[in-house]
Amino acid sequence: PNGSEGYLLVHTNGGLNQMRAG
Repeated sequence: PNGSEGYLLVHTNGGLNQMRAG
């Protein structure tokens, strides 16, 4: 549960960062 949430958070953060950079 905790790991899943952290993984999702990291994934979402990375995607948002890439979108902002693009």
